[in-house]
Amino acid sequence: MVLNDSEYTLEAQISDKDAFHVEVGQSVQAEAANGTRVEGRLVQRSQEPDYESGLFTLQFRFPAGESLTIGSFLLIELPTERFSGVFAPRAALERRLGRHFLWIVDQDTQELELREVELGESVGDETLVVEGVEVGEHFLARLTGREREGASANSRGSARRDG
Repeated sequence: MVLNDSEYTLEAQISDKDAFHVEVGQSVQAEAANGTRVEGRLVQRSQEPDYESGLFTLQFRFPAGESLTIGSFLLIELPTERFSGVFAPRAALERRLGRHFLWIVDQDTQELELREVELGESVGDETLVVEGVEVGEHFLARLTGREREGASANSRGSARRDG
């Protein structure tokens, strides 16, 4: 007897490192094997890990539809940490004597200024700049090696604004 075919339940495991960074009730995005994106919800997290594997069990619910059937493979995007601020690509960072710098473009004069920055977490090719740059400031996204303090940034055409 079929009791309910309006939604599907998916169970997955997550490490103890990430288990308490996800919240029951949060919405999740998933991609089906055919490339269709579906939205679901995290409805349960086990209170204790499985003691053999050390993994916690998560339970998700997804609405039934054309893109999902019983046994479907889903790739779920489950963010465990959130970062916000100014991110700089590795190509924009200059390292000198163990310190990191960005070439900042002065908004009034359009001249370059080399500024020391403190870095935080990296996400892919981008690194969070914790100190040294404010949201809305421009910096060079790619370096040529010919940058000089006080030089005009207009001739380069590669200034970037992050926020």
